[in-house]
Amino acid sequence: MNIKLSTSAVAIWMVLACVGLVPVVAISAELDEVVVTATKREESAQDIPISLEVVSGQQLADMSITDLGELSTTMPNFSIGDGVTNNLITIRGVGSGEDRSFEQSVSLFHDGIYMPRSRQTRTPFFDAERIEVLRGPQAVFFGLNSTAGAVAIHSAKNRPGDDLEVRLTGEYEMEYSGYSATAIVGGSPTDTIGLRLAVQTNDTGDGYIENATSGDVGNSESTLVRLTGVFEPSDKVTITAKYDYADYEVVGLTGEVLNRFAGLVEPGDGVLDWRNSGIGERLDQIFEIAPNNQSGPGALQEVNNFMVNADFAMGEHTLTALVGLTDYTYELGTDLDSVAAAGLGLPGLALDATSYEEYEQTSAELRLTSPDDRTIEYVAGIYYQTSDLKSDQSNIIFFPPDVIVPGAPFSERGTNLLLQDQTLLSLYASATFNLSDSARIIAGVRYSDDEKDWSRESICENSFNDGTSWNPGNLGGGACALASDQSGTVSDDEVMPEIAFQLDFGDNSMAYAKYGESAKSGGAATGTSIPDGNIVYGPESAKGFEIGLKSLLADGALQLNIAYFDNEFDDLQVKSSIVEGTTVITRIGNAGKASSKGFEIDMRWAASDYLSLGATVASLDAKYDEFNGISCNTSGSLPPYLENGIQSGCDAAGENLPFAADLTGSAFIDFDVPVGSRLAIFGRLMASLTDDHFTDGTLEPTLVQESYTRVDARLGIGANDRKWSIAVIGKNLSDEKINMSSQPLGAYDLAYLMMPRTITVQGTYNFAN
Repeated sequence: MNIKLSTSAVAIWMVLACVGLVPVVAISAELDEVVVTATKREESAQDIPISLEVVSGQQLADMSITDLGELSTTMPNFSIGDGVTNNLITIRGVGSGEDRSFEQSVSLFHDGIYMPRSRQTRTPFFDAERIEVLRGPQAVFFGLNSTAGAVAIHSAKNRPGDDLEVRLTGEYEMEYSGYSATAIVGGSPTDTIGLRLAVQTNDTGDGYIENATSGDVGNSESTLVRLTGVFEPSDKVTITAKYDYADYEVVGLTGEVLNRFAGLVEPGDGVLDWRNSGIGERLDQIFEIAPNNQSGPGALQEVNNFMVNADFAMGEHTLTALVGLTDYTYELGTDLDSVAAAGLGLPGLALDATSYEEYEQTSAELRLTSPDDRTIEYVAGIYYQTSDLKSDQSNIIFFPPDVIVPGAPFSERGTNLLLQDQTLLSLYASATFNLSDSARIIAGVRYSDDEKDWSRESICENSFNDGTSWNPGNLGGGACALASDQSGTVSDDEVMPEIAFQLDFGDNSMAYAKYGESAKSGGAATGTSIPDGNIVYGPESAKGFEIGLKSLLADGALQLNIAYFDNEFDDLQVKSSIVEGTTVITRIGNAGKASSKGFEIDMRWAASDYLSLGATVASLDAKYDEFNGISCNTSGSLPPYLENGIQSGCDAAGENLPFAADLTGSAFIDFDVPVGSRLAIFGRLMASLTDDHFTDGTLEPTLVQESYTRVDARLGIGANDRKWSIAVIGKNLSDEKINMSSQPLGAYDLAYLMMPRTITVQGTYNFAN
């Protein structure tokens, strides 16, 4: 795909990127060391042979970043977007499709606890210590389902001996009258206990989408609570316990229609402009097995997480026991046609749906870590997980008179329930062989045994009198499941090796080469309109090769990291949708082969004690190498695939993967300048570039997101010791229309835009300083 940037975007990008490369004389500043736990040890990010980016909790708080979706806009080769049925997370152009049954190709961990469900990536987070984003297959330390990478969120905590900390932060968003309030209290009531309580409430205000039927929609509200305790009865034992609660609600429909006949079914609109008209007028007639309480468009998610981590010193070794309990419920109500009382080109037709997910998981890990100053260092562990998933999708379709039966309206509604019990057991080990003070080999392997018992139940009813009475049966209107009731077991055994060679040179530089394999387990699809032959999909596998250079130059003031990667994927799990008549047919399966290769360059420079700059650029070539039988798209841009002389779908070989932009990057300037003896002026300016890319599973050219440059900024004043501060934060100042995901709907398409420009005033006061 070609890069298409405006003159102003090019200017912003070049100025910010080039400023960070200008040499400086007499540098006295030094970059802070970033410590991570990506290898289950505390190590400098510059010392481990992994391509990763780290964002501190302070940076997240300063820019008011509250979820991974916002974070992804600042990181090259990393994206998260909302879809109609789940969230889409990709690293280096590779991620999972939209079916709710898929585990993510990018595994998510919160304080060491694995979060496999896509909706967990959108749960708001706050009061973080840091977030680590690791690119490429990461099976040994992060387990099954890390074929594209891993994200690790680490919450802030207070340790025994910490001073009292009391901090209040308030925010007011001026474009939509939103607000946020955060209170954090932490400290050490005794010599052996550290406690921290963090509470946050958010309301985004009036809604960023103008609904022509119901008014402004898209606003969200959330309540977040976290209590963390650290107990150290001796210098040999540390026990950390944490409880998280999150309640997150989105009001109204956030999808918009575009292309083809969108302007006819939604007069005066039919383009992406943060406006829609759908209201889900038939949602009150939905038949559901699950207890979904969404009577109108919107979503509600409630999350509970509990974690206990115990570290025991055993001589020079450390034994770690980690236990996690996590559960959530998710409810969605949506107007699938996204327009008021019309859809698919038929005035008066309504197509509405609800979705319900209930997930419970228990996990336990036991890990032994050797001392880190030996010729051979090692980490070995065992991981066990059980989970229960309940996923229900209910649809209703209303046909106006004369469409089905002359003179009579017709309604059809159906529900599809998936129940799944999973058991996962894995063993892993990694050893570092220090060949000399400057050379080492790191080798590891993980074995995983994953089993899923599943069952699907479908119920269908129809009515010829506008829903006043319902009768069993399926006339094929499009609301009912195509697949019959079924059950089965999907089992996967995987052995995933990894090896790296690392060579230190100079005082603060190293080079590495790494090869790793990973896999993602198969399963049973949740979607309603799936034919019998597409319910079960197989496992996905990945092989990744990476070489890189990490260096600290200019006496620690300049950091330069370069990586080249070449990843291959077999049986990539994909979802695509096509429209046949009035029915959206979903196909779940495995693409033959895909590849992802390119470069990543990351630079950070402490230009002075008051000024730092940086730039990150990533080039990417991510495409299907073999993919026969993909659903043909509406535009007919894909060549047909012939099987025995008969067309069986289309051929996507050579096409770019969805969300795989050829070029992404970001550049920033941070400054913190004293004014007199008591005050400081501080701020950040960041520009993030993303090249054009597909946003749907059938690779529609009409749904390509064009290249854009997003600009974010922060400017503030406060006390030198940050006892208080006041700042103004601008997000998406360039007001870019960023399409997070799309889906064809026959007569038109459906897409979801990221929020437009927002301006927030932020005030913080530290009582304990």
